[in-house]
Amino acid sequence: MDFGLNIEQKQITSYKTILSSEILQIPYTDLEHYLYEQTLDNPILDIMPAYQNNDDPAVLEINQRISSHDEPDRYHGRNFESSNNDTVNWVETQENQETLQNHLWSQLLTRFWPNNWEIPLRYILDSLDEKGYFIDSLKLLTKQYSISIDQAEEMLTLVQSLNPAGIGARNLEECLCLQLSRQGILTSDFQTFIHSNLNLIIKNQLAAITRNTGLPLSTVKNYFNIIQSLNPWPGALFSSSEKTLYITPDVTVINTENGFEIQLNDSIIPKIIFNDYYIKLYEESENNEVHDYLQKKIQQAKLLEQCIQQRYSTLTSIIKTLLNMQQEFFHNGPSYLKPLKQSDVADILGIHVSTISRACNQKYLRCSWGTFQLNHFFVRAASVTKSDSTTSLVTTLDVKQALCTLIEQEDKSKPYSDRILAELLSQQGFQISRRTITKYRKELSIPGTTGRKIY
Repeated sequence: MDFGLNIEQKQITSYKTILSSEILQIPYTDLEHYLYEQTLDNPILDIMPAYQNNDDPAVLEINQRISSHDEPDRYHGRNFESSNNDTVNWVETQENQETLQNHLWSQLLTRFWPNNWEIPLRYILDSLDEKGYFIDSLKLLTKQYSISIDQAEEMLTLVQSLNPAGIGARNLEECLCLQLSRQGILTSDFQTFIHSNLNLIIKNQLAAITRNTGLPLSTVKNYFNIIQSLNPWPGALFSSSEKTLYITPDVTVINTENGFEIQLNDSIIPKIIFNDYYIKLYEESENNEVHDYLQKKIQQAKLLEQCIQQRYSTLTSIIKTLLNMQQEFFHNGPSYLKPLKQSDVADILGIHVSTISRACNQKYLRCSWGTFQLNHFFVRAASVTKSDSTTSLVTTLDVKQALCTLIEQEDKSKPYSDRILAELLSQQGFQISRRTITKYRKELSIPGTTGRKIY
């Protein structure tokens, strides 16, 4: 038998580290559910509901301060695009906005149709997607309600006769034809033109359509301009029938006379308290098994409390660093973000970059400029060469803004290729490759040369 000494290193992650990392990455909206789950496994833990916690004088004071310094337009989940004038473009879905289904049903009530059509008609309305297209099968409708295919077609035709025009179409081609028919300009030639060239129409390839059809370019342009005036998604004009989801910010930054203040939104989280009965039982019990069990649970409860406090501490430290590194954003607006990496914040705080990643994941910050994901404040950098040959760093947002400006000013009859765009940006000092231009253009939903060309 051969005996030998084998030396190796193993990294053992403690339970506290695992628990702390787990709690750190949980958003506030999920943390409440997580804490309630912990009470099911630990009799020592009790939870004070958030609505009771809000009666705490300290919590009331914090909420009053947030309200008094907050902007009048306190909407959550804004989508914005940076511009030179710091205009914030956002979309708000109101709860009382009419849905597509309600709008169509109110029209159907003014029409005459057999009494036994009500349920199948409601089925058709419920089968419309957010674009207003009928995405189900008429054959399934016939089986579901024991009706003929002709009756199903009649019902769908009735829905397609409602406003807005194009509703109830089964595809884009039918949607366009329904709208043209409503305008009285759908000829057999026009319908054939759409059917044979829809993919080229979508890609704005008018020259290719001219070659394929043999039609004059003027005729193709006329058809194309009419089609461009139509609405490919008629249902998008209405609010979704699904419940609107609102973002609850994890932290609020208040701009006061004395500077910025950070308020973690912990008032919506239940407060952990220890059960007095089991604490007393632990102190007085002479049963070793009961004593050991409760001692273990007390340790787990205290550890959970420590990890939650550590979560608050870590988030506060990160927000303070972001405030310091992105001061111009908080003072002047979204277009003043500076290049910043998670590793930069990790180095400043002396913690691992994975901790920054966990802390910022699915977390939101509210300030006077709106509500933003924490990851929004970490912006990739690009280099720009100035006229004096010095090099400085700018954000990718700056590059995209310069790219948009070039595309807006181009001659639409001869739009710039990605290679030319890269060369023009290079003349402005932005050292960006053609491949990166293509990537940014797609991120901005800007079509390529063919898609931007106007004949």
